[in-house]
Amino acid sequence: QFLDVFSPLADAGHDVLCIVISSKLSGTYQSALDARNRLPDANVVVFDSYLVAAPLGLMVLTAAEMAANGYAVEEIVARLEQMRRDMKVYFVVDTLEYLQRGGRIGAAAAFLGTLLKVKPILILDDGVVKPLDKVRSKRKALQRLLSELESQVSPGQPVQAIAMHAQVPDEARELEAEIRRRFNCQRAIFREVGPVVGTHAGPGLLGAGICPEAWPLDVTAVHDDRQEARMTLTA
Repeated sequence: QFLDVFSPLADAGHDVLCIVISSKLSGTYQSALDARNRLPDANVVVFDSYLVAAPLGLMVLTAAEMAANGYAVEEIVARLEQMRRDMKVYFVVDTLEYLQRGGRIGAAAAFLGTLLKVKPILILDDGVVKPLDKVRSKRKALQRLLSELESQVSPGQPVQAIAMHAQVPDEARELEAEIRRRFNCQRAIFREVGPVVGTHAGPGLLGAGICPEAWPLDVTAVHDDRQEARMTLTA
């Protein structure tokens, strides 16, 4: 399928930047590389985002705006690499059942955690979903999540932010409102998570991400004599 997209775009003279889900959570990255390697004369760049869900979407939006303003592929990739380093994403899990099913915790730990009403906090770190901590009560877990985000940026620093959920939109709206209250959000995205994160964590999941980067991008570095950007982005 990637080849079906890449080939006609390359034939039309476009550069192609394909931004994909974390290679450590999906085989999509390798599939895109295989397609790119079958077009040796085309300028196709496959970028491993190390992200999933709405954080990946935020990266794609950034790349699309840069492309529309005439930035070269190399400049866009440099910005994406910066975002990949700076983006911090955390999740609060409502039940331990799905972590047990995925083999990330044992049955005894899941049973004890359920009795104690433990809410795990996960972090998307280096392209992998990892456990960060376990907290008693969802309210305390969300406060810890927000504290972790606050530790990543200076007070008042412009940021891009994300609020996510799995089948709990009302709770997620409250989280989004709190993020907007605490941070100088130049852009905020509200989304339900996709199957990759949902499979790890199950329904009731709440998540948030932040990237210390102003929106919209500063495009003053673009040359005045730039021509219409000839790049297509796929994700």
